Amino acid sequence: MALSQEQRDALNTYVRERMKTLRCPLCGNNVFKGYGVLKIEVGDLEPSGVTWDATTMPFAAMVCTVCGNTLFIHLGKPGAGLTE
Repeated sequence: MALSQEQRDALNTYVRERMKTLRCPLCGNNVFKGYGVLKIEVGDLEPSGVTWDATTMPFAAMVCTVCGNTLFIHLGKPGAGLTE
């Protein structure tokens, strides 16, 4: 899901308020930028390829401003207040 600048700012604020001690596991930096929201379908996959009881979970792609490592943070609720 592509985000407008306003939505990106809201995402950065949302994550920053909830993850005050977030540090990059590769370089130790504590400044991340949110670039978008991914929606991942999670469910029970049968060997036949059929998915049962699937649900969609939103994740924020947070990119370290020093090394570029990307962390995916589960937003816990659809869109974390972001309008689609």
